[in-house]
Amino acid sequence: MRRRANITTLAAWHGDRTALRLLLLLGLGVAYAGFARFSARRRVPVLCPFRRLTGVRCPLCGFTTATARVLDGDLREATRAHPLALPALVAAVGWYLAAVGALALNHLLSRREA
Repeated sequence: MRRRANITTLAAWHGDRTALRLLLLLGLGVAYAGFARFSARRRVPVLCPFRRLTGVRCPLCGFTTATARVLDGDLREATRAHPLALPALVAAVGWYLAAVGALALNHLLSRREA
């Protein structure tokens, strides 16, 4: 009987903690997206320490708002909130999928050699 591969069993097969790190990164990403949606719908105080201390927007100010707009499907407003948010989110998701794919490919190749 053949076992189905999932990300947690890949960590045990691969012999390191890469898959568990990727799973943790996915959890952090989902938590950030949930916070972005929550804070966009309610008046949450400014959390940026640089902006709170100086009153000046830092280079990342607006990224959480832009993430919430992307999740709502409003790409124009996301770009207005932070011009680099959409490319950064696409790159982050692409990197994550490539890392998971590389881990799965490495696992398949190591099983063929064994």
